[in-house]
Amino acid sequence: MFQLFKMHINKLLTMKYFVSILLIISIVGSVPVRKWHRSNDGSLYFIEAEEKYNWFEAWNECARKNMSLMAIDTLYKHTQIDTLLRRIFPTSPSLWISGHDNAVDRRYEWATSGRVFTFTNWGAGQPDRLNNNEHCILIWHNTWQWYDLPCSRKIGFVCEENVYLKEKNRDILLIATLSGSVPMEKWHRSSDESLYYIETEPKYNWFEAWNECARKNMSLMAIDTFYKHTQIDTLLRRLFPTSPSFWLSGHDNAVDKRYEWATSGEVFSFTNWGPGQPDRLNNNEHCILIWQNTWQWYDLPCSHKLGFLCEENIFLKEMNKELSTLKDSCLSNGCKCNNVVLNINKN
Repeated sequence: MFQLFKMHINKLLTMKYFVSILLIISIVGSVPVRKWHRSNDGSLYFIEAEEKYNWFEAWNECARKNMSLMAIDTLYKHTQIDTLLRRIFPTSPSLWISGHDNAVDRRYEWATSGRVFTFTNWGAGQPDRLNNNEHCILIWHNTWQWYDLPCSRKIGFVCEENVYLKEKNRDILLIATLSGSVPMEKWHRSSDESLYYIETEPKYNWFEAWNECARKNMSLMAIDTFYKHTQIDTLLRRLFPTSPSFWLSGHDNAVDKRYEWATSGEVFSFTNWGPGQPDRLNNNEHCILIWQNTWQWYDLPCSHKLGFLCEENIFLKEMNKELSTLKDSCLSNGCKCNNVVLNINKN
């Protein structure tokens, strides 16, 4: 009986997935199917070589597709993606992957998993950390090898199937979603009507929390102004007798240990540190959270499992403005939208 139920659910989800794709293609007429590819072993990749993004935006773009910015963490995966890229492109475009150097000992890690590099494919003289400002890793054009660049550089990227979704029990997730048991009380609005997703259970590490927010087309929260601090502080105090611990998008960078908001790359200009914070205990605490009971910021190892706060996606806000302008222009020129409203802020 349960197997029949699963088959029915999978059929419905498959139908919904393809209907959604067909709907989007029919509306915009320009969604390039050629960006989706499979390697020789059947693994699915999304390869963006035309539109350009910085490293943070690339991570978000992958997560919005329920995928991960690629980690080429084994020789096997290198062989698969290298063969695929050489088949698709005459010469390799520059493509972000999820590698970066950490803030402790400059070792290189895969941001989507937090794991240190055990396999590498560096180009000649790489990584060179030119001007102490190159901390994100890409596949370099023409050479098919890895180079480091400033994370702010705009290039293409490669997404792979989501590493976290592979590890989760998909049957449980499907049943929970379709049975209507996803709690609506996790969605909240502050007094200025800003939308937040507040997760207290289950727990996630910092990397997973970022991905979970991005999968909802949101961003792990950056409390980058006193105004936003006031809004979220008031909301949390209204919802919880004592504050749970929540990941924010703050972390210390690998250059001078300054703290930045990972979702924007901007250095902290407003802070709400707890007493003695940040202390970088044992030189191993690099990610920022709102600490239980105090409502203030503390640093912890990024591998700790906590709740998290998502805010409206800062990149999608900008894109929405452009889409709104495009829609107005389209309507003023007599375009027909078939009474369909495309809201990219919702899945």
